[in-house]
Amino acid sequence: AMMAYHSGVPVVPVCIRMKNEKYAPFRPIQLLIGKPIHFPFPPTSPGKAVFEAATKVYFRATCALGGYLPEALPEGETVCP
Repeated sequence: AMMAYHSGVPVVPVCIRMKNEKYAPFRPIQLLIGKPIHFPFPPTSPGKAVFEAATKVYFRATCALGGYLPEALPEGETVCP
């Protein structure tokens, strides 16, 4: 989110899907590329809460692209560590 704010460019969600969700050399993958997301940052320097909100928007878009539910994160794991 900070890079998108400082560069002024949209974020393009990308999801890499693999068979059985495990990486292995030479295994076919699916590369899913979504539409650019323009987050409405405030004109003044945004704070931590705005960056976290933007990160959640980007994360949810990436999860939705791959067919994953962000609510399915392991207990205690967050989008922004």
